[in-house]
Amino acid sequence: MSGTLTIANCVLDDENISLAISLIEQEQVAVVGRLTAVEEELVIVKAGADESRIADLEQEQDTLASAATALTDRVTSVEQEVALVSSASDEISALESAATAVSNRVDATEDDITALEQQDTSLASTISDLTARVTTAENAIDAVTTSLTLAIQRIETLEENDPIGVADRVYLVSNATSRMMYATASTANANSTVTNEYTSWKMYKETSDAQAAVDPPMM
Repeated sequence: MSGTLTIANCVLDDENISLAISLIEQEQVAVVGRLTAVEEELVIVKAGADESRIADLEQEQDTLASAATALTDRVTSVEQEVALVSSASDEISALESAATAVSNRVDATEDDITALEQQDTSLASTISDLTARVTTAENAIDAVTTSLTLAIQRIETLEENDPIGVADRVYLVSNATSRMMYATASTANANSTVTNEYTSWKMYKETSDAQAAVDPPMM
């Protein structure tokens, strides 16, 4: 049985029906290729959870769904026209499988978009938590700034009430401490000198007394 098939405004007979099917398959390959690119970009978008990009992907998903529907419609048209060509049954099955694959890929894209939306919700929660932590940090910085301001005010008050001045007082205390340490060291040295001299004198006295006992003075 013979028949004709119209593809892209071209009338084909049963001798080159495979060429018509090849044209549709090529278009399906292009759609599948774009779906693959969308999936790869979805992986990148998942890492950043870009809301604007999610919207773009949703729009492109709609476009791909329309393309898949158009392909399905074309397959239906091919089935109706190729029904006149008994040798085209295998090609029709292949087209149906390809259309099913495209539909499945579109469903997978929808699932990825749903996952992205869930991830975006999680990211919003994380951003809210980070915002709260930033607010806490800012409050802590304000508290430190307030404490620093109070400390500066106390220093200024001390400087106003003490004509010597804080820096001068620190110098005087440091100088007094150094002098006290020097005096302590000097006292220790003096004590050591006195002790040594006393020990030497005592040894000399004991030796002299012992010698006098052995050699009494002559009358």
